[in-house]
Amino acid sequence: MIYLDYNATAPMRDEVCQAMMDGFALQGNPSSVHGAGREARAIIETARAEVATLAGAAASEVIFTSGATEANNLALRGWPNQPQIFVSAIEHDSIMDSVTHRQRLPVTNDGHVRCDILEAMLKKCSQDRPILVSVMLANHETGIVQPLAKIRDITRKYAAFLHVDAVQAAGKLPLDFTKNGWDAMSLSAHKIAGPKGVGALILSQKVEINAQITGGGQERRLRSGTENLTGIVGFGRAAKIAMAKRSDEYQRLADLRDFLEEKILAQHIPVEIVGRSSTRLPHMSQLILAGVPAETQVIFLDLA
Repeated sequence: MIYLDYNATAPMRDEVCQAMMDGFALQGNPSSVHGAGREARAIIETARAEVATLAGAAASEVIFTSGATEANNLALRGWPNQPQIFVSAIEHDSIMDSVTHRQRLPVTNDGHVRCDILEAMLKKCSQDRPILVSVMLANHETGIVQPLAKIRDITRKYAAFLHVDAVQAAGKLPLDFTKNGWDAMSLSAHKIAGPKGVGALILSQKVEINAQITGGGQERRLRSGTENLTGIVGFGRAAKIAMAKRSDEYQRLADLRDFLEEKILAQHIPVEIVGRSSTRLPHMSQLILAGVPAETQVIFLDLA
């Protein structure tokens, strides 16, 4: 079988599975101060540093969560003083459904956020309330990469905070959270061949938000609860491998994608390849077949 559903989840690498098996042998609670607890804490901090390297952030800015959905929810719901929130019209449901008081930013026909409309909307904002803009780095269905540098310039101009959903782009595009000046960024382990059920919110030390899960005060007091040690270990190992393989994998995947699309187009069937002339992630190809529902396509591909 050829597995083509990496956008939903990527199969775990063998090295990640082995690292997690080693993690199962640890007995201590990472919050305990005795030897077993300190050993578990050290393992988590190693993984935190590995995820931070992938993100281009400081290790202290990595907050582990149960996945990207929780990271996105924390990023949007945690802001105090009821901020004015703007999200692009093509965001994931975990962004769209996390807050009701939000305004949608339209996109162009090729899937890019309308920066001119973003600036016009921010210009009208009240200055006595914070402004938050949330835009994904690359779309999870089309792979189209957003003009984040331009969006960052606009948000800075109007003193707005910027949250970036980098879930699909991680491991494919270089991430530099600090250099790009983003305020928050969401990541997920299982999109980069790590375990399911663990993710991270990268949050600038300059930003203060409210916890959505309270209790023991873990993860900078922003995400209480005993950490998922084995999941975090797997996340760290997956991040380390993704960082090492990113440049080689990018071109290999892009070549495979282009080869696939050329073969399909050569069949002279009525197919549209979304965003073919735009900058896209290398591992995605969205095809539209006239009159054939997506679910029908998936069923026939699965049977074949």
